[in-house]
Amino acid sequence: MDPLSACLLLLTCLADLSASETEWGGAVGGSSFGPSSVQIVGVNVVTVGIPYGFQCIADCYPDCKYTWTRGNVTSQGPELSFQLLHVVPTQTLSCTVSNSETGDSSTVQKTLQVTAGPSNIQISGPTYLTYGAESIFICSASCYPACSFSWTVSWEGETLSKAQGSNLSVTPYTSTVLEENLICEAMDTVSHLYISSSLSLPVASM
Repeated sequence: MDPLSACLLLLTCLADLSASETEWGGAVGGSSFGPSSVQIVGVNVVTVGIPYGFQCIADCYPDCKYTWTRGNVTSQGPELSFQLLHVVPTQTLSCTVSNSETGDSSTVQKTLQVTAGPSNIQISGPTYLTYGAESIFICSASCYPACSFSWTVSWEGETLSKAQGSNLSVTPYTSTVLEENLICEAMDTVSHLYISSSLSLPVASM
């Protein structure tokens, strides 16, 4: 290799090495940036009486400060936990991320739907069924904002019929059935949480 080519090759290597050191030094030294891409991670629906946890995340360097606001309550840190004790129309969470190095901050909000129940489920109606005669049963439960109801009628593990709605009409269609089991399921229309209650009734002949 002639001296000129060797010199050019050396200069090229030195330039590449200098660029690599600058890039590496930037990654190690770390220039401040953010906060950006701020978001609250967690459910969209909360139910009274159940504890929930949320996390605020952001792209930020160096470490940023996280401040939560929920109503009149303020707390610090990237995570927030709370449990509602009573029904409120909605619940708004606010997370503010601040970078002390750059002086920049960013705020994000998340509005939660609030539900309650279902609880206190109850089946009301006659204490027995009569072959060939109609009997009416009513299923009720405490729910917010509302509950949907579904029924299953069975005998010895076999499903005889299903129905929707809070009211159920039952007419035993065969004299060989000695007992029917009624199951009512109440489901919150927003949270989809549910509970059920069952009632076993003897079938009498007319």
